[in-house]
Amino acid sequence: MLAKLLKYEFKSIGRLFLPLYGLSILLAIANRFTAYNPDFEYEIPEFVLMGTFITLLMGLAIVTFIQCVLRFKRNLLGDEGYLMMTLPVSRFDLIFSKLIAAVVWTVIGGCVGLTSLFILTPYDSMVSTFHILSDIFRYGGFNGAMFFVYMILIGILGVAAVYTPVYTALSLGHISNKNKMLASFGWYFINSIAVNILSSGLVLTIEKVQLWDMLRIDISGTMVSHMIFIGIIIILLIYNAAHLLITNYVLKNKLNLE
Repeated sequence: MLAKLLKYEFKSIGRLFLPLYGLSILLAIANRFTAYNPDFEYEIPEFVLMGTFITLLMGLAIVTFIQCVLRFKRNLLGDEGYLMMTLPVSRFDLIFSKLIAAVVWTVIGGCVGLTSLFILTPYDSMVSTFHILSDIFRYGGFNGAMFFVYMILIGILGVAAVYTPVYTALSLGHISNKNKMLASFGWYFINSIAVNILSSGLVLTIEKVQLWDMLRIDISGTMVSHMIFIGIIIILLIYNAAHLLITNYVLKNKLNLE
């Protein structure tokens, strides 16, 4: 059933995003032609094209976030929620399908944006970027594949971490009989404060107990780098899991659709 939910999600959102992705690539190609073509001497069209391209990229990020959040709110917490909650599928699958679709479309949008910027980037700048990445690999003791695996995992979990607290805040806000959106903003604010307090407390505790000295382990810089990346991944997993569990509990036991 999760596969069917995902198919529905991708089909519904794709109708909006795919044309915008195609337009971004076309504008990048057009700007590449006008910006680096010495025979093109029309400044106003060049300025308009570049301004449209930048505006579209910025708008694409905002529209992606808003649309993915609205999909969750309308389908599960709005009028459509009555129908969705009658489907023979668990609440967690409903939530997870929204999250997967949101993460995938956000990642695709990011890749489209990077591709568009890559099209516009001069060759010399690309070479410099390659050298910088090579230095990072050498300094961290990574091979390129391992570094990108970490980056992909952290990127996916990081994107999910943008949406999961919003889902939780919206769900908790809809427990209220009145001013549901205002209550959702309040829950999001409270959640942000709680997360900041917990993260600050964790950092201060590690510094106070001098964890590295207590372990008395002589480890290489490469191992430290791996431990840092793995630690970030674990923290993001816990962060997302906690919000998903809260959202699932609220939708299963406390949801008020009236």
